[in-house]
Amino acid sequence: MIVESKKLIRKHILEERRNISKHEKEEKDKKILTDIISSKEYKEAKKIFIYVSLKDEVDTIELIRAALGDNKEVFVPYVISKKEGMIAVKIQSLEDLESGSYGILEPKDISNTIRDKNQLDLIIAPAVAITKTGYRIGYGGGFYDRFLQDIGENTVAIVIVYEEQVIDDIPVEPHDYIFTNVIYA
Repeated sequence: MIVESKKLIRKHILEERRNISKHEKEEKDKKILTDIISSKEYKEAKKIFIYVSLKDEVDTIELIRAALGDNKEVFVPYVISKKEGMIAVKIQSLEDLESGSYGILEPKDISNTIRDKNQLDLIIAPAVAITKTGYRIGYGGGFYDRFLQDIGENTVAIVIVYEEQVIDDIPVEPHDYIFTNVIYA
């Protein structure tokens, strides 16, 4: 059963991620940030969609700061509901965020939403686990699979993870989005 095996992988990988020392996590976060900022995709992007990290995920707060400092238009997720999924909302600073759904920082004001996701140049997504070929396991809500399902070829989607989250194989379902860009440290 695919769902059950994804749950087992998720449980195992989340435990692995929690076991990364604080110092090692900081070093990996710096390397991933440097790799993203020096990438062609980031340099050319004008509109970037970035998830706001939770405690033991790859830290995106510095990336958001950097993108804002580089005069990029920064959009972050806002969860409408499990059924309706999430939308991309533009922020001007980290002060525009507050704790929202699932304890994740989200925009306080959702009036500045991008209507056409294909206007986004770069999407940076989280993962619990991913293969080197781009198959991803998220947290189980399907938010990113649905958000990315109609993204055009001009939008680049990148997953950022720690090397402990890169695995050889995962069960794949027809709705799973395949990432062609994976950055890890």
